Amino acid sequence: MSPQPLPTRHKAQVLEEFGKRYILKTWPIPTITSSNEVIVKVEAAGYCHTGAVLSSGQNWGGHTPLPHIGGHEFAGTISAIKRCRLREGQRLGIVGCGGGLGHLGLQFADTLGYRVTGVDAADGPLELARSLGTRATIIDARATTAEAVLQEIGKQDQQTEPANTGLDAVVILPETQHGFDFGVKLLKNHGTCVAVSKPEKGWHVSAFDLVFRDIKLIGSMLGTKTTLQEMVDFAAKHNIKAVKKAYALADLNDVVADHHKGLGGRQVVDMSM
Repeated sequence: MSPQPLPTRHKAQVLEEFGKRYILKTWPIPTITSSNEVIVKVEAAGYCHTGAVLSSGQNWGGHTPLPHIGGHEFAGTISAIKRCRLREGQRLGIVGCGGGLGHLGLQFADTLGYRVTGVDAADGPLELARSLGTRATIIDARATTAEAVLQEIGKQDQQTEPANTGLDAVVILPETQHGFDFGVKLLKNHGTCVAVSKPEKGWHVSAFDLVFRDIKLIGSMLGTKTTLQEMVDFAAKHNIKAVKKAYALADLNDVVADHHKGLGGRQVVDMSM
């Protein structure tokens, strides 16, 4: 069968002004201009905090002119855990455990045999995290302190030395300084903090934590092709489920509104709806 010709136009939600609503339009399909480009037919696209930040005009940096078509997240990825190089039975924390990435990380980490502590600070994400059926301990950061969590970990591990009490690694997903500080406080000395988010004003990092506690701070944005394939295979084998709410393309502005409400899981635009 000969290949079918591509259509010349498609439907798209277009951002014409920062801070304004998206507008559903018929838009020209782009053309390939070099050998390292492809055209992708999008079946579904997640709406994440990056989209919210960019559409508001924050952190734009002038890299892409308006009008702009969003939807860069064709599929969710988790890579930070592997970089930590944890061993089965070690302790891992996920701050933002009920969000789009966090609820997946919670399932991956639990299945990999880590002792997981999930932290969030909103009702919807906390409810979602507790409903996943993992063995993770879920913490409401509004109702308890990092010091109280450390005290409980010390009891469970029969550890009385503060330097050796806490998590071996923590993944920071929210863009708040409070979330970052809460996660770092949960680390034992020589622990690893993996920052995935990108706050507009950056993080304030304690020199005491870096120098005297030997906390390692690393970033993680994307996985390699091999890592992503391993992730997909692992998810299929162990029934890792992405909890999502699907919307039609015409309802993208509802996606934006629901995202800012702090719902758990991932909001996804489904092109088949």
